[in-house]
Amino acid sequence: MNEIEKLSTKILKQALGSSAEFREAQLEAIESVFSKKKTLIVRKTGWGKSLVYFIATKINRYRNKGVTIVITPLLSLMQNQISQAKKYNLEIAHMCYKNKINHDTIIKRLIKNEIDVLFTTPESLFSALTKHLKNITIGMFVIDECHCITDWGHDFRLSYTQIKNVIKFSSLLSFPILCTTATANTRIIDDLKTQIGEDLYISRGPLFRDNIYIQPLEINKREQRYAWILDFCTKTKKLGIIFCLTTAECDSLAKFLSTNRINAESYHSHKGSEDIAQNILNKFINNNIQVLVSTIKLGMGFDMPNIYFVIHYNLPKNLLNYYQQVGRAARNIEKGYSIIIRGSNDISTLQYFVNNKFPSEENMKKVYNAIADEEIRTIESLLSRKNEKKGEVEKCIKYLYYEGFITSSSEHPRTYFRRVDRTFKYNKEHYDEITRLSNMELAELDKIYSGECINKIVLNSLDDYSIEKCGVCCNCNDKPYFTANIKPEYLLLANNFLNTDYMPLECKYECDYIPGCGNQYSHYNTTEGIILSKYGDEGIGGEVASCKHKNINFPAEVLDKAVNVLKIYFKKNDTSADIITCIPSLNNTLVDNFCERLSNALGIPFIKTIKKIKDTHQKSMYNKYYQKQNVVDSYQTIKDESKLLYNKRVLLVDDMVDSGYTLAILGLSLLENNKADKVIPLALADSSRKDAEDE
Repeated sequence: MNEIEKLSTKILKQALGSSAEFREAQLEAIESVFSKKKTLIVRKTGWGKSLVYFIATKINRYRNKGVTIVITPLLSLMQNQISQAKKYNLEIAHMCYKNKINHDTIIKRLIKNEIDVLFTTPESLFSALTKHLKNITIGMFVIDECHCITDWGHDFRLSYTQIKNVIKFSSLLSFPILCTTATANTRIIDDLKTQIGEDLYISRGPLFRDNIYIQPLEINKREQRYAWILDFCTKTKKLGIIFCLTTAECDSLAKFLSTNRINAESYHSHKGSEDIAQNILNKFINNNIQVLVSTIKLGMGFDMPNIYFVIHYNLPKNLLNYYQQVGRAARNIEKGYSIIIRGSNDISTLQYFVNNKFPSEENMKKVYNAIADEEIRTIESLLSRKNEKKGEVEKCIKYLYYEGFITSSSEHPRTYFRRVDRTFKYNKEHYDEITRLSNMELAELDKIYSGECINKIVLNSLDDYSIEKCGVCCNCNDKPYFTANIKPEYLLLANNFLNTDYMPLECKYECDYIPGCGNQYSHYNTTEGIILSKYGDEGIGGEVASCKHKNINFPAEVLDKAVNVLKIYFKKNDTSADIITCIPSLNNTLVDNFCERLSNALGIPFIKTIKKIKDTHQKSMYNKYYQKQNVVDSYQTIKDESKLLYNKRVLLVDDMVDSGYTLAILGLSLLENNKADKVIPLALADSSRKDAEDE
């Protein structure tokens, strides 16, 4: 037994118990860290990739080597790794945007070599740490979930592209590089070799997990999926994760389950703060939550031993993504289940993600040219001069920055910009090829429903051809583990919930930006309002989208939901409305017609108090500066009618809400100019894409 093997075995047993033994190839991977300068571990989920760098770190510290720096893509994954590292009695620190206040102290400790392992996101690595690397003794550099480096990977992150600079730095100081992932096919591995070096030693093993039992289901309607999931969670009473494509769906489904005595919470990037999200995750880790309804935020690397099931409420983005996410199940229990549900809108939603991954050439050029102006040095200054979407501008800035066409001051990375002496060239061929391959991967999802061995299909996408028939998917067993039958009592609960549930609409905006409004509006806030649906989603959202497209009146289902929701809302908030008014259009009377019917149903008078005087569309105004000005220019209150609003509670109705400025500014006008007592905004659908997915 050589020295590395002796030390590794001793550390393993101290950390995990005297009976602990290495899994296949773990010891060889640890030895490769010390014999090879660059190592790539491609092993199945739950294999124990983090064990390799924890034990290697411990050996390094015995030898008085420096800190191990671990790059990790997600804060949830970082917190999970930190808890695992404590088993090895390692001195841990972490750097991310959340603890910026501690960065200087951490850097001083790193320079003094007082930290064993530093976990950091790539963003924090380059904004805070890189300039100090020459003063830090580095023992090992770990790139966890390294498929994020390559834009052929399913979770590509722009910030990861800069890691190649640290890899160049490593060749000067001779510290080892360790890369880990469970999802790297041959194309991804070849690209990793290009970026990390052809001298990359690869530890690659079979990816098959024989304790996860897979069942695909086809349940098209939203209320049916809700009912089926409620039935399943009620029966199992075990811990599980449900993955959804959008944050809105996570919130809605978790609320439905909670309403029906399932201890469930939603988990995503828009929870209000990272502290709130972490508190939810901690409750789940401590078995105080039965079901976590999550976006892809929890899809990578999260290690919890007793997750019994993973349900995909929507299809995953591709088979590689699916393998990562289903790998959260049954990591230290005998068996777990994966249920993949396909709904009617899944492919169109996924296609939106694929086709909007890259900024357009036109937008990249606009932003690049705008930065030539000495007065434009921030995103805000650019938006105030250009009618462009903030999200699209931010995307352009990211690509221009990471592809080396612009730079920024070190004090304010990616905030204050200037062009570099390099001619802009749009990387069209590369972007088109990635989009083409992403669409091919999307088409591969159909294979899950082909009747073939599902594990074989998934593993083949990862270039693992080790099995012909897995024996643990329902197709191999020739019988389903679960049927798609929907119990009527659960379907009734789902219908009742979806017919009365709504999303809150907050009309809090910086109205001092609005020309002509004045400072008296800077603290304006209407009553929290109501959004009935997501535009284009199954159910009401789809009805609103279809009617808008065809210019036909909204059907009874939309009216019924509005009536149901308003009755509950009025009771909950101990209020009501005296008058209904609406935001009109010059092109149709859909909202007017809807408000007349709503008036008849609720017995509340409908009065037209606002008129549109300019045929411009808010959808063609892409940021707050132009959106606010457009509302001010396009609408007026009708003097004779608006007098009737004095001291009245007004229900202000619009068909769609995106930025929210139309409802906010016109609601403000009704309050301030027409002396309404209260304004309650109501939108039939939210057409924004801000909650589409976690990045």
